[in-house]
Amino acid sequence: MWEIHKNFGTKGTSDRGAGNKGIGTKEAGNREAGNKKVGNEGSQTATPGGPESSRENMPAIVVEHVSKSYGAESVLADVSCALSFGASYCLMGPSGTGKTTFLRILMGLEPADEGRISGIAGKKTAAVFQEDRLLEGFTAAENIRFVTGSRFSAEELETVIKRLLPADSLKKPVCEFSGGMRRRAVILRAILADSDLIVMDEPFTGLDRDTKLTAISLMKEFCSGKLLIVSTHADEDAELLGAEILRL
Repeated sequence: MWEIHKNFGTKGTSDRGAGNKGIGTKEAGNREAGNKKVGNEGSQTATPGGPESSRENMPAIVVEHVSKSYGAESVLADVSCALSFGASYCLMGPSGTGKTTFLRILMGLEPADEGRISGIAGKKTAAVFQEDRLLEGFTAAENIRFVTGSRFSAEELETVIKRLLPADSLKKPVCEFSGGMRRRAVILRAILADSDLIVMDEPFTGLDRDTKLTAISLMKEFCSGKLLIVSTHADEDAELLGAEILRL
């Protein structure tokens, strides 16, 4: 597990005042045996626990000393980590610690106040947001086809969809789906898109355990060789995904 240390407040409560960027302090790194730390050794990467990949597990995306505030409220402070192709990561932390903000900055949807992210230019990104963002009058297959284009035949796409959605839902517009069914369609759209990086913000909301296990099986299958980062509150999700934990 990597501990992403966030410095808040005045110099008295921050390593910054001592001239130390200090992300992933010695104390945090020793909390549990085998923990990885993210800090001044910014080039250090964890051994990926995600899908097998033919790519070298060198850092694909490097986040260096990223900070973000909204007005007087500091949401992210001095965050650094390195993320590798062919690996899966679970971004974890209590509500309000900046998980969604971090993901939005990573995807370029909003700027950081300080710091930089390298290695992401030219990368194709697919996402599951907290909101479903579906085209309401279209079927699940039509929603997915908007991002996959001709990568899958109609038969191939239907076969994959039916692994996560009931067959009788295929002809219905997504506006008639339950919350859990909508979430399944969104997960399918993200993992089937042509992408290098897949970002998921609490993707398992509204899914029962059996459905979540099926979704994770598909994620591991279709995200192989890609960089997958999932925001979640459940340690179990990291174990099921075979993912490293990035804890805010």
